Amino acid sequence: MPEKKRTTSQTLQARNSPVVGWTFIVLGAALLVLNLLLLFAGAFAPMIVVAILLLIVGPLHLRRYHFELARYSDGRLALSGTGWVGRLDIGPTRPGERLLVDGGRIVFEAADGKRRRLPLFRWLTHSEDWGRAVRLIEGGEA
Repeated sequence: MPEKKRTTSQTLQARNSPVVGWTFIVLGAALLVLNLLLLFAGAFAPMIVVAILLLIVGPLHLRRYHFELARYSDGRLALSGTGWVGRLDIGPTRPGERLLVDGGRIVFEAADGKRRRLPLFRWLTHSEDWGRAVRLIEGGEA
């Protein structure tokens, strides 16, 4: 018997925190200026590489989504995104599986009760989107 097609009733794309992105940009700019001054003074300035990386990562952080959360019409959840370290794809959840919010982290609980903390952090997520994600996970309206 073919599986019924599930439709999402709600989808949330949680943005990255702008505070983190702007912090990367400001630190990168400050490091770049300091290292350029050192270079002009004739000193070796290896931190210029870090400054350039921060100036690249900052704007990328501001443009990308941290994760996407979908609630299907049958109540199941699906989560995907970049996480903090690598790609993350969960769901749609099966019977007995669920997503929980534990402090500032999202946790996946398997049917056997084992919990796995996902690499999704509250401090890396836009504050409004984190609140909407918590409400969606807990079964409310995003």
